[in-house]
Amino acid sequence: MSALVTAVLSAQTAPTLRVGLVTRGNSLAASIARGARLGAAEAKQTASLFGGDVVLFEEPAAGDPARAAEKLLANRKVQILIGSGTEDAPALSRFAESHRLIFLNVASRAPSLRSACRRYTFHVEAGDSMYAIAAKRVGPAPATTVLWAPTLERYGASQINDRYRARYDAGMDGGAWAGWLAMKIASEAALRVRSVNPTAILSYLESPKTNFDGHKGWPLSFRQSDHQLRQPLYVLSTASPGARRGVRDVPELSSIAGGAAAASNPDQALDALVPRSAPRCSWAGE
Repeated sequence: MSALVTAVLSAQTAPTLRVGLVTRGNSLAASIARGARLGAAEAKQTASLFGGDVVLFEEPAAGDPARAAEKLLANRKVQILIGSGTEDAPALSRFAESHRLIFLNVASRAPSLRSACRRYTFHVEAGDSMYAIAAKRVGPAPATTVLWAPTLERYGASQINDRYRARYDAGMDGGAWAGWLAMKIASEAALRVRSVNPTAILSYLESPKTNFDGHKGWPLSFRQSDHQLRQPLYVLSTASPGARRGVRDVPELSSIAGGAAAASNPDQALDALVPRSAPRCSWAGE
């Protein structure tokens, strides 16, 4: 087989995934951007093994996130959008829907964004109600509920925390983890479907058979009803001065290990964080 034919076949099976990150100048946005850059570097290495590529492009929101997204689409031909600003999520979600791009929400917890039911939007960040339910399940003791913590060690968490710290000399927080996982989700989906077509990626993300390893010990998947990522959260207990804060995952993985029903359906166990008022979008059917 000639080198030219090999190159053509490689391009067909693993083309270049182009991801656009709309940036902001606050601390949360900076964490998300750092996580996304780490995720892009790791995804690029994986894609290269299959003859493909992953490229992350950044564009500042500058007061108009839709305009930033338009630049990323027109100039960079992106297929995936990520927004690092909480305030930018609604505009980016609308833009993605109208242009049939995948938008990975890594910043906004707002219930209004989820109830908007835009099919091309997927929520990596947990919703406000999920944080509230997790905190309530732990009890009345003073605590903080987070998406991720730099002290996590189990299920491969120490490795990703170490890689992040080695790169940025800082601990990986929830925003950084969400940015990293968004890149991982996007790149793995493109590799699995052998396409960077947003519609093909959407179908893969919606499939009940699709899950991702976010180093939380659980298989993470998007609920079809509202495209919210099923995942545990972490409750950090308030420690005395000088003491290390305790970390508890909610729900605990032992709820799978300790029960046959939960073990056969981890999605159901994770859905314990879903409020009864969660939206059921029209694409989910009955």
